[in-house]
Amino acid sequence: LLQEINHPKTRHQLTTMLSITKSKLAGILDQPSDIPTDITFQVYDEEEKVDIFHAHKYYLALVSEVLKARFFGSLKENSDTLVVRGTTAQAFEALINHVYHKNCELEKKS
Repeated sequence: LLQEINHPKTRHQLTTMLSITKSKLAGILDQPSDIPTDITFQVYDEEEKVDIFHAHKYYLALVSEVLKARFFGSLKENSDTLVVRGTTAQAFEALINHVYHKNCELEKKS
């Protein structure tokens, strides 16, 4: 099996599959998507301005043990909206974009 995986043709096929998967994943947050979101994050900044972000619980649970516990485990909440404080909307958006394999463009602040 390892010899098959290390074969250049197999590696190319795996790379192609991962690239396709990443591009599809990056598009599921774009509207309109045929896969609806099921969690809303309300991100409050220092001035109490709120920005809204939507995502998918099951996907986030796969990539984060903390969110898995928050959505389905010992820290489970019944709400489909989570309040987030202590970060900026820009940082939270970068996190979501990174998790969903979207381009992350950060604006440098002084």
